[in-house]
Amino acid sequence: IGTVDRVKARIPALKLALPADIDMQVAIDRTITIRASLAEVERTVLIAVVLVIGVVAFFLHNGRAVLIPSVAVAVSLLGALGVMFLLHFSLDNLSLMALTVATGFVVDDAIVVLENVTRHVEAGMGRFEAALLGAREVSFTVFSISISLVAVFIPILLMGGIVGRLFREFAVTLSAAILVSLLADVVTACKGVVVKTLGDGLMAMFVNAFDAVEAADQMHEALERMALSEAGRRGPSRSAILGLRLQVGLARGEVVEMAGDFFGDAVNVAARLLDHAGDNETLATAAVLDGLATVERARFRSLDRMQLRGRVEPVHVHVLEAHRFSDTAATAYGDMPPAAEPEGIRLVWLDMNRVYAGPSLPVVLGRSPQANYCIDDSRVSRSHARIDWHGGTFQLTDLSYNGTYVCFSTETEIVGLRRSTCTLHGSGVIGLGASPLDPTAPSVRFEVMRFSDTQPHAPTEWTSSR
Repeated sequence: IGTVDRVKARIPALKLALPADIDMQVAIDRTITIRASLAEVERTVLIAVVLVIGVVAFFLHNGRAVLIPSVAVAVSLLGALGVMFLLHFSLDNLSLMALTVATGFVVDDAIVVLENVTRHVEAGMGRFEAALLGAREVSFTVFSISISLVAVFIPILLMGGIVGRLFREFAVTLSAAILVSLLADVVTACKGVVVKTLGDGLMAMFVNAFDAVEAADQMHEALERMALSEAGRRGPSRSAILGLRLQVGLARGEVVEMAGDFFGDAVNVAARLLDHAGDNETLATAAVLDGLATVERARFRSLDRMQLRGRVEPVHVHVLEAHRFSDTAATAYGDMPPAAEPEGIRLVWLDMNRVYAGPSLPVVLGRSPQANYCIDDSRVSRSHARIDWHGGTFQLTDLSYNGTYVCFSTETEIVGLRRSTCTLHGSGVIGLGASPLDPTAPSVRFEVMRFSDTQPHAPTEWTSSR
């Protein structure tokens, strides 16, 4: 359609270049039927949205209750359109058909949670307690249903040939709408409000810090349970579910609404925290921790002050250590004792040789002048990777879009990190944005140092007897 419109716009200029006795007219225009088909699908989408909201209103008989599924539909479709924009999809028959089908899918989760919460309220429970209990009871079921719906369309996404290319937009658009609806349902269940969709993510506001951490917990919990349920299976659905990653940024402060959009320092900080978050990590500012009870604050570990893009002053950042519902080694074997002695790590790039330990950790490797270890190379992201000391080991977390690669001195295999974490031991080379086997790659040599090995010891006394 766009091509035909541009051709028609050039026809008057072409006519002026032709002799007067020659006339130029459009003989065949196949876009007439295409335009009519698109208009029909657009009307179908609007009718589907109205019918879904009407059916919900007819059965619930509650204006406030109808508002929740209505918002879920709008947010999910807007999120799907954001993903389509990022992937350069067009509004064709297949993508619009996917949005029509998604209209019915995305409202299911909201209705399931809403009905369960209403059941507890009618039994005499308070609204706050009913919301928490009702959402927790059906959270795993809701997540399982949504992921199952997405898994159905994965074979279509992997189809080859012309048919596969035709239906790829359909599968991706429908899956994106369902996944955004999934996150929006968790936010709503934790008394949050989705204010903006950002491609494959969303931004939400909460009245207090506890509800925000609760929402992050439920999202991480669902991903962990789904990964465990798919661990023993095979097929495309297993690869898709195990490949899901989640980053959460939490900031606290005043927010201003203007023309339907939201602005403020907290909005900017929360968005920039995602640049420093690894796979399945939740980062929060010190202001968020100030709004939590002591038992909740104990679940966070300080990453010290970080320089966020767009801010002059560094921000004190904390990482959520353990999710409330996960089965971690600490819960199985008790709290892990701290290491007997602190350790250090030596980083060497060109003539920059530095040792980091204790208060100087974590250290951020990146191209930004604000990075602790600055590497001036175009393949290095502004905040490319982070090294911190945790549980008696050095943890390397990739924060980039190009990936981080590790080659240990005792091994030949290259460990590739994509928003994931690995443990550094011994010595080796870290490639930023490219494999360390590439001689032109920006590579940092590392060495894990035990300070006890560098400290003087008393001479050993030998005794002999006959």
